[in-house]
Amino acid sequence: MGKIVDFFTDLALTVAFGVEQLAVVLVAMIPLIELKGAIPIGVKFGMSHGMAYLWAFLGSTLVVIPLYWLLRWLFKLKFFKRILTVFQNKAAKLLTKSKDMQTAGASKTRVTLYKFLGVLAFVAIPIPLTGVWTGTFIAVILDLKFRWTVPAIVLGNAIAGGLILLLTFLLGAHLDLFLFILFGIAALLAIYFLYKVFTVKLDDKKDL
Repeated sequence: MGKIVDFFTDLALTVAFGVEQLAVVLVAMIPLIELKGAIPIGVKFGMSHGMAYLWAFLGSTLVVIPLYWLLRWLFKLKFFKRILTVFQNKAAKLLTKSKDMQTAGASKTRVTLYKFLGVLAFVAIPIPLTGVWTGTFIAVILDLKFRWTVPAIVLGNAIAGGLILLLTFLLGAHLDLFLFILFGIAALLAIYFLYKVFTVKLDDKKDL
């Protein structure tokens, strides 16, 4: 177990040309892993918990702006209908509630605030598949404006990072076990996501 974790941490360090801070930033940019794995890796490198948090938070947050605009463009392409459908299913409750609020005559500001808080709360949950990447997908699906998406993601990410930081501190010598479990869950979720993408049923008549 420890050897597997060491392999991935050494690989990250090699890709980052031996610069530990850059390695943490790069790991934090990886979907599913993000700062949930980057903070413990930074601590394994010998960084203080505070510095590990800062570098991991920076790396995971950097992807928000380019990802948001990239997704708004990609979702217009027919090829991405499958991916869009999978994430629409994941954001079904938020979509339904926001539409119900609009139908009931709720103000635009109130609906926007609901979407903002929904995305923030989703990203703040410190488990795989609820981080910056998925949160940004959901924000785009909800048609949450850029000026609302960024603070929602950043605040949610900061909260998730704080919870992971506390967990990392409490785990102490058991970081390898935590990272091993995290990598395993991330791998399984990636496989499951690909399965859903290639097996989802599309409604060609539905405007995605």
